[in-house]
Amino acid sequence: MTIGEVEQWHHFVYNGITYDLSHLNASKVVYTNPKTETQYEFIVTYSFHCFAKDDNALSAAEHSALLYIAPRDSRPFHFERYEDSKQLPEIIRKLHQAYIFDAGYDGCATVQILNEAGILVHYKIIFKAFREKKKFRLHISSAHRLTVVGKTKRINFFTIAESLVKNKPLPRNP
Repeated sequence: MTIGEVEQWHHFVYNGITYDLSHLNASKVVYTNPKTETQYEFIVTYSFHCFAKDDNALSAAEHSALLYIAPRDSRPFHFERYEDSKQLPEIIRKLHQAYIFDAGYDGCATVQILNEAGILVHYKIIFKAFREKKKFRLHISSAHRLTVVGKTKRINFFTIAESLVKNKPLPRNP
């Protein structure tokens, strides 16, 4: 694919257990606007913030043992984020149905997911939509659970896609 992000994540091993991250490898997703039947193909990549997180509660030894080294940065592996990230590929395939809003720096979407106990929790996906080498890109810069859900104006995913087609600025909340 030759894109400016990680295309294949290496697994993480901790206490003899291997945590597979292949579900976060780069992929293509095609979204079809039901009103116009127009198709938009995006190359999707994920940041390691989807499964790693700084945690001040970790001891120096824990921090070192959990450290995941990515090409540009390193952070401790985060088990909750990792477990939740397994749902990301399906969430991204349905991103056009999610509640999307402008967070002032990147686009965000909120959805509800089932946690490990089978309870619905709010989940926030922070993403950037852009063009790269004449292709549409969607980079998931972070994804994590939310404890507080605020009110924002919804942005239609296909408005974002059409803005990319026309090389126009992406929609923003006022």
